[in-house]
Amino acid sequence: MKLGTLAGMMIWMASAAAAQTGITVMLSNQAHVPAAMLTEAQRVAGRVFEDAGISVTWIDCARPEFQAGDGHCKETGDPMVLVLNILTKDRREAGSSGAMGFAFPMLGAGTHAAILFPRLKQFADSYVDIPGTAALLGYAIAHELGHLLLKNLEHGPGVMKAGWARSEYVSMCRGQMGFTPAQVSQMHSGLRTRMQTLMARN
Repeated sequence: MKLGTLAGMMIWMASAAAAQTGITVMLSNQAHVPAAMLTEAQRVAGRVFEDAGISVTWIDCARPEFQAGDGHCKETGDPMVLVLNILTKDRREAGSSGAMGFAFPMLGAGTHAAILFPRLKQFADSYVDIPGTAALLGYAIAHELGHLLLKNLEHGPGVMKAGWARSEYVSMCRGQMGFTPAQVSQMHSGLRTRMQTLMARN
């Protein structure tokens, strides 16, 4: 597929998603998370955003037309298209914290985030009585994408809480965590700004 055709497709998909207050997420599974687990994690993350009135369209960057090489997603420059990498290690120098992921909401269009799967798996494995790794991954995805949509690195109640422990993990497995009304309002405001930016380019 030619780059121009890809760009046109991405703009169309982003515009269609935005009409329903939604986002497109290009996902690169560089950690080789099992397909069943990843599918469930996407379902969980999607439900969290749906509860906030935001639909999510997932794109697998393993597909040739969306791949830039080395498992990375092709850049679109589209503010409505977020890029999520599930990594095996933290490639940043300042990666010594126990965070399960990171995001770059203030870099460029604020579209890039990542999950550090080994750290997430280590956390899940520390609670052997709670079989919820997929749910944890789903909420971690929602958390990092939340930073992008909130356009900041601040933490707060619910999904955006920092330093998860057993009680949060149990709530995730029960589907009892979500974004706060204030966070939802801020994300929708940010999505309108992103859409205005996209339309101004066209």
